Amino acid sequence: MGPKSKSKSSSFSTETAPVESESFSPVKISVPSPRQQGNLTGSARKLKDGAADIYNQLQKWRSLNTDGVDIVNEIANIKLDKILSKNEDTTSHDLLPEALMPLCDKLYSVFVKMEKVLSRLSGLVEMARGVSELESFNQSDDREHIFFQSWPTHRFAEVFEEIETMYSAELQLKRCIAENICFAADRNTLMFYTASWLHQPHVEPSTNITLESLLLETGHKT
Repeated sequence: MGPKSKSKSSSFSTETAPVESESFSPVKISVPSPRQQGNLTGSARKLKDGAADIYNQLQKWRSLNTDGVDIVNEIANIKLDKILSKNEDTTSHDLLPEALMPLCDKLYSVFVKMEKVLSRLSGLVEMARGVSELESFNQSDDREHIFFQSWPTHRFAEVFEEIETMYSAELQLKRCIAENICFAADRNTLMFYTASWLHQPHVEPSTNITLESLLLETGHKT
């Protein structure tokens, strides 16, 4: 018997990396830390609420990213089937079947929702900067006021900006994928788009540690 012929597979899937949860539980405002007794007001309240909002926005982003992974995989499977079956008579129109159109629209819708998340993160950065500048102006000496455990006010502005910068870069990559994946003409490009959406290369793994530290500092977690 001769060797068995190998058939090309048109299925394409990317295993979803562990995600904290597709559904998210918004952070609730918890009991004030020992340094801040009673109801928080002013700058302390803004920073604590901002920390909770940062957490909630990133949970929304993670859920949206998971939705996007599923859509990207669907698109890649349809595209790969067309790419593997194309011949010299195949036109670019043949590689863009009607079945892709609803999926492309769904993926762009996910991107638009991610834009809203980033807009909220940008607003939180501006808030934290404003608080830092105000507290710096109000201090009569070089010492910075500490509202919670150990972070001076400028540290909140730095952390908020670090997070916003990463997700801003990641959003630009999402835009590129959402606008181009349906027009990918080869398997390698499809693999790049699907892997990039899943693994989010611009979001550092240390982000989770930074977020955890922020929640601990503000008393949302103990």
